[in-house]
Amino acid sequence: MRARKMINQPRNIVIVLFFSALLHPVYSQPVDTISLHYEQVSLIQILHSIEQQTSYRFFYSNDQIPLGQKISIHTAAVPFEEAMQLLFSKTGIQYKIVKQQVVLTPERGLLRKPIDILKGKSDTATSKPELKSIEALSGRKVVLEGWVGDNTTGEGIAGANIVISGTNAGTSTRLDGSFTLTLENPFSELIISCIGYTSVSIPVQARDSIIVLLEPEIRALDAVVVIGYGQARLADITGSVSHINGTDLFKSQASTLEKALGAKAPGVLVIQTTGKPGENASVRIRGMGSINMNPDPLFVIDGVITDQISLINPQDIENIEILKDAAAAAIYGANGSNGVVLVTTKRGHSGRTSVQYNSSVIMNLRPRKLSVMNADQYADFYNSLLAEKGIVQMSYSREFRQKYFGEGWEKGTDWQEAISKDAIKSNHYLNITGGIRNYGNFSISANYYTEDGVLINTWAARTSLSANSDFKAGKIFRLGESFSFGRLLYRDIGSRSGNPWNVSTITSPLMKIQNDKNKGGYEGPQTAIEFSPGEYYSNTGGNDKTNPLAELEIPDFRRYINSALGNIYAELNPLNWLTFRTTFGFDLRNPRVKNWLPSYELGVRSNNRASLYEEFSDYIGMSIDNQLTLSQSIGKHDINATFVHHARGSENNIINGTGYNFRYESLNVLDQSDEADRQLHDAIYSYRALSYLARIMYSYGGKYYLTASVRRDGVSRFKPGRRFGNFPAISFAWKINEDFFSRIHCLDMVKIKSGWGMTGNSNVVDFQYGEFLDNTSNFSPVFGVNQKVVPGMYLFYSFANPEIRWEAARTLNTGIEFSILNGKLEGSAEYYVKNQNDLLVRVPVSVIFGRSGDQSDPWVNAGKLQNRGFDFSVTLKDSEGLFRYSLTAQLSAF
Repeated sequence: MRARKMINQPRNIVIVLFFSALLHPVYSQPVDTISLHYEQVSLIQILHSIEQQTSYRFFYSNDQIPLGQKISIHTAAVPFEEAMQLLFSKTGIQYKIVKQQVVLTPERGLLRKPIDILKGKSDTATSKPELKSIEALSGRKVVLEGWVGDNTTGEGIAGANIVISGTNAGTSTRLDGSFTLTLENPFSELIISCIGYTSVSIPVQARDSIIVLLEPEIRALDAVVVIGYGQARLADITGSVSHINGTDLFKSQASTLEKALGAKAPGVLVIQTTGKPGENASVRIRGMGSINMNPDPLFVIDGVITDQISLINPQDIENIEILKDAAAAAIYGANGSNGVVLVTTKRGHSGRTSVQYNSSVIMNLRPRKLSVMNADQYADFYNSLLAEKGIVQMSYSREFRQKYFGEGWEKGTDWQEAISKDAIKSNHYLNITGGIRNYGNFSISANYYTEDGVLINTWAARTSLSANSDFKAGKIFRLGESFSFGRLLYRDIGSRSGNPWNVSTITSPLMKIQNDKNKGGYEGPQTAIEFSPGEYYSNTGGNDKTNPLAELEIPDFRRYINSALGNIYAELNPLNWLTFRTTFGFDLRNPRVKNWLPSYELGVRSNNRASLYEEFSDYIGMSIDNQLTLSQSIGKHDINATFVHHARGSENNIINGTGYNFRYESLNVLDQSDEADRQLHDAIYSYRALSYLARIMYSYGGKYYLTASVRRDGVSRFKPGRRFGNFPAISFAWKINEDFFSRIHCLDMVKIKSGWGMTGNSNVVDFQYGEFLDNTSNFSPVFGVNQKVVPGMYLFYSFANPEIRWEAARTLNTGIEFSILNGKLEGSAEYYVKNQNDLLVRVPVSVIFGRSGDQSDPWVNAGKLQNRGFDFSVTLKDSEGLFRYSLTAQLSAF
């Protein structure tokens, strides 16, 4: 009865006791003893039993206290406090004993904000928790309302199993992911599981509602990848597709998308063609795809075809899929012969908003210097050569060199040291993601990247902002967008300097770096230096190579690119098996080039005429895709059919100008140049494409797979009547382990596959089917006695080929893929043959056709090229506790 009275006393009494527990570190406790003998019994049951045996009562103030955990304890006639110490050790629970009451709180963050219960004040905790009685909750049934969803999509999971731990009782979720379950014990633990998701254990903690988000259980074979106009499980793909996870790109710390692809997929070769900061790399998929035309693969970013990939920050990428054979790439028809790179950027997920910030600073060390002669060695070398001919040249004498150069004349100038430095590369990345279940999600990121070149006065900088979002409007309609905005800046080397590294190894070490008397402030080669009154000698002897540092410092060559890339989509899903999607894409760019070369004095390499070249471009690309997808399962038959209508067009307006002899070089704009020498040019380039695609993917019993597609493309670059072409493809796969090795449980999959297809390359020279009139400056005949000049236009250089068409390729691919020990060991091997019989080459023609002797020979589809090779990849990965490792070996021969 005493315990009953305490529980029914006003709340302020409980508060007084709790505050007393906070104020006094040592208490006078009853000398009661207690015996506890329990084996794997829930803590809530033990506490309820203690309340029945003693006058102590338990209270708790936080629903996160794990009262449902199983405890084993065996004590006999020990003091109550000692029993509590043994009971709560290693449980994550702290306790305070105040007279006959025991208050339970979480072990971490215990009473971060004090709860004042002495004077009847309300608690000051942010959440204002109320003390709850174990006695009141024990034995009370709880009707639990819950919802189970996918943590990546935010959508409800139908058919998930909910089982009360230690029993067979439970339920399953409805179509929308909701469930209702009656619990005898309010502190029960629920085991929630579903095929394809990681199972979780959730303590109820006397709650009457819970929300559970399950993480997809994705093995590499189960990963869903983008295949162009759709998705498929990696294990079900019949073509040659390499999948690269965005996490791997992040680890590479690469500055551009192409560089991040290096060593990530077999058959993909990434070559750094220049050491300039911020420059793109060259990507080749299974060898060279063209002799004279553009051999680069097609890049598709969030469904938008573009060649402007410099502004894509690798940290913004979720996944990359590389379509390597024609069976996979034929869905891009006349643009897919060099392979296709599909880039998917990060999107948001339902749940708590996440903020991520990454910053890195990397130092690139200057290259190892080549071994060259210093000034003494250089002079001795030339003195020896000249002595054999009986010649003495004062430029190489010690007296002249010492007087001209001054301190350090023995070693002279180390030009490799002068033009290079250690360079800093820094990157700052901020990403904010989140979403609301059944409503939508978002992802916003910002990036600022700078890279100094190892050459003096060269650098690059990138600023970008990306925003992706998806929204649901009812159960059948979705819409979303992907936007990326950015600005690139480059400081480049001057056009007069050639390759600075080469120049630095052959420039005379006898020459000083600076000369304050010269315009520009730098010394130049073969400058006449007065040795004695009336005696002048060349400072570099016979070497006329320029001052490479001056050629880097004086010119101001810059490039700017402002870019916007993105799409807006709307998707209608009126039936479970039917989806219609419309996507509008855009690619906008405004590049600018400014090359300013002031006049300066540099010995025989002086520039006496200042010049400025400026170029502006306005590129607008638009596209629209209408896609209808039908997907249905009938027994063991799975069918997916896709139909696409695609239209794309672009306009590129370019204007450039060159000016010389500026009145005021500090005002380096074209308007200040000499009008007589000023040159202006402009050009307009247009492009149109229209495409239709049909593709069907069929599988039977999860063992046999067939994919067939046909794409019809029309491109404006070719003569009317020859603009359209068809690009078919077919491929199949068979998981032979399902038929022959089903009893070998360690074998996850063994799949053989083969495919054939046709692709094209329409990224060729525009309008070569027509002949072009040349400028009037090329043909201005003179007539009459007065010798009147009559400007005219004629076909001097152009030679048309009305039969020109895209470069076509036919590819056969055969391979095998395997997975062992639940994906711990995976690999693939493929052999391919790619025949290209329509490559564009120039064919010489005779002058009897009435052209100039240096005419442009016509382009003809007469070239042939065969690429054949072998791709092999194997990956071993495992984890042990927190330690994870992954080892990948790749081999490509072509």
